[in-house]
Amino acid sequence: MMRNFVYAVLLLVLTPSLYAAEVVKVKGKGVLVELRGDPAVAGDFFYLISPDGKRRGIVKISKVKGDKAIGKLTKGKGAPGYTLEFKQQKTAKGSGGSSGGAAMASPSMDDGSVTSTRSYWGALFGFSMDSMSVHVTGAPPLNEDKGVVAMTGTGFSAKGLFDYELFSQLWFRGTTGVEMFNAAGEAKCGPSNTDACTAKLMYLTFDFIGRYVFGKGSF
Repeated sequence: MMRNFVYAVLLLVLTPSLYAAEVVKVKGKGVLVELRGDPAVAGDFFYLISPDGKRRGIVKISKVKGDKAIGKLTKGKGAPGYTLEFKQQKTAKGSGGSSGGAAMASPSMDDGSVTSTRSYWGALFGFSMDSMSVHVTGAPPLNEDKGVVAMTGTGFSAKGLFDYELFSQLWFRGTTGVEMFNAAGEAKCGPSNTDACTAKLMYLTFDFIGRYVFGKGSF
């Protein structure tokens, strides 16, 4: 059986995009950030993520101009090349039930060594071009040779996927779903050797993939 399987894959990842903002300069507690399209306003807090994917510090943005921002380290450390991850803030309540001001949530940094892992859910849809060849013989008792029949057709597949970041550059992906094989040829099959030769299969698949990211682009 021969199969030329060509995927036109649509990946629907139901998660936020990866952060591209990066630290370009650190002087004392001052941090210069190149936003690269990421949104930021004065007062925002960001985690500083080292190349090994760990949270090393927290920076508060004090000024934004164009695609650059200036911030101040409030915890931990920073260095050129660190990326930024937006930090959600919690609203604290004062005594008596009255609302207090916004308070920065204190992360569990473990001396700056907590790994920032990410995971994503999504879907894969595929289209296949299927082909196979079969040798056909007639019905008993003659069993005459009908020759080789070339069969072609198209099929579809649908899978769910889960991506998991073990480290900043090492990811694992698992997928599961159904795939279809569908091919048809000349009318030389069946009890009377006049039916169309067909092959229709649908099966469940499980895939597990590991991948290493060599570099991070801006898209």
